[in-house]
Amino acid sequence: MDIDTAKLYLLENTNDIVIITEANIEAPDSPKILYVNDAFTQLTGYSKEEAIGRTPRILQGEKTDKKTLKQLKKAMRKEQELRVELLNYAKSGREYWIDFHIIYIRDHTGKVCYLGAIERDITKIKELNRALEKKSKVDPLTKALNRDTVFRYGEEAFLAFKSLGQKFGLIFIDIDNFKEFNDKKGHIAGDKLLILVANVCRKVFRAIDKVGRYGGDEFIVLLEGADRATTEAKAKKLHQCLQNKYQISSSIGATSVSEYDTSLEKVIQRADHAMYEAKKEGKSKVRYCD
Repeated sequence: MDIDTAKLYLLENTNDIVIITEANIEAPDSPKILYVNDAFTQLTGYSKEEAIGRTPRILQGEKTDKKTLKQLKKAMRKEQELRVELLNYAKSGREYWIDFHIIYIRDHTGKVCYLGAIERDITKIKELNRALEKKSKVDPLTKALNRDTVFRYGEEAFLAFKSLGQKFGLIFIDIDNFKEFNDKKGHIAGDKLLILVANVCRKVFRAIDKVGRYGGDEFIVLLEGADRATTEAKAKKLHQCLQNKYQISSSIGATSVSEYDTSLEKVIQRADHAMYEAKKEGKSKVRYCD
């Protein structure tokens, strides 16, 4: 076996995807694919015959990041090596992620004759990272957003209010007599009650609203784009649903962002104060605080 045959054998049997294209990137439908290895056909579903002569753009689609593609083209024009992560599409339409490394194949004079791409399938890594990121944002028991995540969304909403005038409402929910229920029925029953309240909140509020567990038996809801009337109406609807359908007593405080608010904390404190006013007045009530 000569060295060229050995090189080809290595290319065909590596787990990494290898693509070689012509060097011309400016002509329509360029650069044309000249070679792909077996790993390419296994990942993409395109046979070698289907791929050769076509452009790598057959692998791109709606969600392929346009900024990354521009970055790639800019690097190729300057003959700069670049490594990026890119979302591509198999022949079947299945999405997959690759770690993409572009290299330049030069002749003895240093002129670029071909473009090479070494790609690694990182789909499983991406999916794992997304799952871990989602997990880090969610309360493990109730699957509501955790406190820090709700605060981050709240800060974004507050900035949008200050810069664009986009209103939002905030609702605090406290389960009445939860400690007594927990002590009497046990922690498993208490956990089930918390999960139920979180599920009811998700049903009552819109998909764009952010339902979070504030801590213990308290929940917080950020209502994006909601004015006073909407916020108060949603708070009352939740209270009635918990009370009438599930016989769960709750004290709920509500407020809306105001032009006089200097920080998100001011809005949170006002909703929290309204909730405690509801408790002081005998519990199982809704109070709105301007």
